[in-house]
Amino acid sequence: MNEFYLLDKDLQRKHSIDRYSSAIWTQRYNEIGDCEIVIQATANNLQKIKESKYIAQEDDDMVCEISQIEIKTDETSGNQIIITGTDIKNILNQRIVETQTNFNGLVEDYIRLLINDAIINPTNSDRKISNFVLANKVGFTEKIRQQVTYDCVGEKIQELCKQFNWGYKITIKNGKF
Repeated sequence: MNEFYLLDKDLQRKHSIDRYSSAIWTQRYNEIGDCEIVIQATANNLQKIKESKYIAQEDDDMVCEISQIEIKTDETSGNQIIITGTDIKNILNQRIVETQTNFNGLVEDYIRLLINDAIINPTNSDRKISNFVLANKVGFTEKIRQQVTYDCVGEKIQELCKQFNWGYKITIKNGKF
């Protein structure tokens, strides 16, 4: 049985879940993944979840933001907590391309520009996600010429990745996305 970890809003491990009745952990190559973990409804488990924002699995890059916590009663299993979550790639959909962006060059540079302008160094500093960093370039050579305005950054990146048959992911390392 795989072990799951609950992380707080600062991306720090707080608790573990090593006993659960079912787990669905769905990674997607160039789309947003999701998860569902079912655990026994105890006061201790409820407290752990209330203190947490994210759920991760050992030896897996995908991390999910907890989106729903539901308590269900089942005659056979008793009270259970159903934790559902969405891949943290979804954070990219919380930002839009605010100004008209014209691009002509490498697709990899275009994706990095979209993330930089909307998340890392946006013109409105309130929109910055301070613990978001870009990994090193991969070195893809595909090129594109495109104009974009007011699209969700995540949807645009997903569209580009599907177009070029690329995958993408956001991981958590040293307290950073």
